Amino acid sequence: MDKSLKILGGTLFVVGVAAVYRYWFKHEKKKLETEQKENDQELENLGVPVEKLREQIDPDEDSSNMIKMLATGTMFNPNWSDEVVDPNEALDRAGNIIFMTQKTRVHTDRYGIKHEDQDLVFCFDIPNYLNGSYKDCKVGDFIVAFKEAAEYIWNTYAKFSRRPKCQLVGVWAFTYDDPRDNGDPITELIEIDDPSIYEEFATEYNDGLASFYEAVTKKTLPKTVEDKLNAWVSEKGFFDKPNLETSSFELMYQISFNIQNETGIGINLKQALEALRYLTEEFTVKKRGYNASKKEIQYDSVIFCAPSEITGEHDLTWYYRKEDGKLVVDNYTY
Repeated sequence: MDKSLKILGGTLFVVGVAAVYRYWFKHEKKKLETEQKENDQELENLGVPVEKLREQIDPDEDSSNMIKMLATGTMFNPNWSDEVVDPNEALDRAGNIIFMTQKTRVHTDRYGIKHEDQDLVFCFDIPNYLNGSYKDCKVGDFIVAFKEAAEYIWNTYAKFSRRPKCQLVGVWAFTYDDPRDNGDPITELIEIDDPSIYEEFATEYNDGLASFYEAVTKKTLPKTVEDKLNAWVSEKGFFDKPNLETSSFELMYQISFNIQNETGIGINLKQALEALRYLTEEFTVKKRGYNASKKEIQYDSVIFCAPSEITGEHDLTWYYRKEDGKLVVDNYTY
């Protein structure tokens, strides 16, 4: 083959590759456009104003912020009542609240490479169960109900997510003067991440967290446990905060789903909206067993927690809709 034929052959090869690439690109573009239209239609069917979603969600800053998408998809949605998704109404009503948060989870694969995934967390505030009668719900009834709800959501809506992680957690609320804002008070939530603090209450059936909560509430905490707790608070740096106050200690239950990524595995916006609808309209907690009270506890409010400017975590900073139709962030103080 002479030089001219070689050049011609090389040119034909390049043209052929370019043609294949153009075909692939057009095919993939059409496929993505079809998927986008189908996704938009599914959201519209749920009452989500897709144009408002695009208006509120910055593609650079908010592309991974599922909480802001959920806030937009409910607060501007005629199918959702303000009583359920407006934080001010939720707090005024003093009902049972689901705090929607988002966490970054770091894990290492089998090759030793670290990855960051995002988890969507349904966080249920457990009301004080110590004042009721033996016929009323206790902590075990809440835990059983939440585990059943997690399984239902997984099997019904988030079918392509990994099994949800379920966990009872203890949360302290610390209030102190915000040095960035002329000393105005700010409240920060922090989970107890050291089980050794309450291991003295552990039994063969549980880790002792619920018993620890009960002792804190009744103010019967042993000095040995109190010393461990104070050391932990000091280690976290809260004793250095100006005008520090311990506002409250509460039990919460977290159900965590991994958020859908490029692999298609995880919970997406549509599924999360459907799960929230189920939790606020159908799900209840009730006492199990013979002669139990027929009273059922419903979670009738949702608060969408925004990332805190101080900690970066989705905390007692949340989204709400202003009268002018803008989605903004507000802070709550106990």
